[in-house]
Amino acid sequence: MMLTMKSNGAGAHRFLVACLLALAALHVVVTRAADRGQRRQDVRPNFASDVAPILNDHCVMCHRPAGRAPISLVTLDDARAQAERIVAVTRARQMPPWIATQGRGFPELQNDPRLTDGQIRTLQQWTNLGMPSGDLSRAPLPPNFSSTWPLGVPDLILTFPRQISLPPDSADRLLNMVLAVNLPEDRWIAGLDYQATSSAALKHALFLSVPADVVVDDQDVLPGVGGLLGLGAIDNLGERLLAADRGMKVLGAWTTGGWPRLMPPGMAQRLPRRTNIVLQLHAPPAETGTIEDGRVAIYLAKEPVTARVTSLLLPASFGIASGIDIPAGGRYTLVETFTLPVDVEAIGARGHAHALAQRMSMTAAAPGKSPRGLLAIGKWDPRWRDTYLLKKPVTLKKGTILRVEITYDNQALVPSVPAHRVVWGPHLSQEIGGMELLLSTKTEADAAALEDARAKHFREQLLKSSRH
Repeated sequence: MMLTMKSNGAGAHRFLVACLLALAALHVVVTRAADRGQRRQDVRPNFASDVAPILNDHCVMCHRPAGRAPISLVTLDDARAQAERIVAVTRARQMPPWIATQGRGFPELQNDPRLTDGQIRTLQQWTNLGMPSGDLSRAPLPPNFSSTWPLGVPDLILTFPRQISLPPDSADRLLNMVLAVNLPEDRWIAGLDYQATSSAALKHALFLSVPADVVVDDQDVLPGVGGLLGLGAIDNLGERLLAADRGMKVLGAWTTGGWPRLMPPGMAQRLPRRTNIVLQLHAPPAETGTIEDGRVAIYLAKEPVTARVTSLLLPASFGIASGIDIPAGGRYTLVETFTLPVDVEAIGARGHAHALAQRMSMTAAAPGKSPRGLLAIGKWDPRWRDTYLLKKPVTLKKGTILRVEITYDNQALVPSVPAHRVVWGPHLSQEIGGMELLLSTKTEADAAALEDARAKHFREQLLKSSRH
């Protein structure tokens, strides 16, 4: 035994030294990790380094002087004054507003403004620590909004031919303003915006293109169909609805809480020649009167248009022929399907409804395959309606069945006011519903075939509704 140890003494010594070195290295690693952990605990979020970047990236586009939101979050003093409120609305995921749901099987969307869990924790920690400023000389500057228009200087600005008077009223009002364009050739629109003079007095506005020879009354529910409700025989009304629906295109929407967006390069919507823009304003009940004299901004495509975007609204005309009938105190689900007659590229989607809508979704089922999602909104809020563009276009083959589902809940919105039956109508005491698929077709012939199929589908709906 002694001879063995003696003969292996050098190896044992080397082994012992290696063990000691390994222990020392482990001690260093553990100590450094502990130091890093301690430093992380000692880090105090401050405005300059941590909070200002979050506000600049996610908030000040609206929360700034002359912005769309009622408060500013540009400076340290602004943020400190609103810190508790910022923490509350970000923890509740109310801000930044984004009502699209990233459900399983639904595609990723562009321009998602939501904060990460880590960003929300940073805002709360900063508030809890007393809102330290940090080195303000190193704080990032807020974005430069050099134009009164968030998207920059428009290519065209359309002004009202006359002011709109909004007197005090206990009911909401629907008002049309025809803005003359009537160009001799097609133009391609990459974006639209509205600058209201009385944004607090408006709920939303729709941008519609309508043939220039169509006479639009101030209070047309559908431009070119007169008063619409209570008009003569259903056959005559049906033909007028078909003509108005076919000539009208929804180009987008404006809300006081929304944010305008430009379409990606190469994508644009057609503004057909010899058409005008109709701005359809929806004003809620008001105790005081005001004057509205806004401006519409049009941004034209700057690059060759490779994807000519159009929209497919389901159901047509926001459900006028779909039999929306929501019982008092109950629920109702609107379901609409449509079979694509040609191949299309789905680019995005958006929804539209009043306050009773709870959730909505659009799916697409290719022949012989399970449905795939296009857009889901899990908690509808008409204040935050938006246009949702897909990160990657989705090819939908001929024969694909589109399905729109909108669920309404007619529990009393105010506990002291009993619920009542609600049917289709343009006013806030009534309901509408529809989802638009933004898409492009391969050829103009395909676009015409799609429009013919959509018009036929709407005619069938009108005939069906006239029998009930």
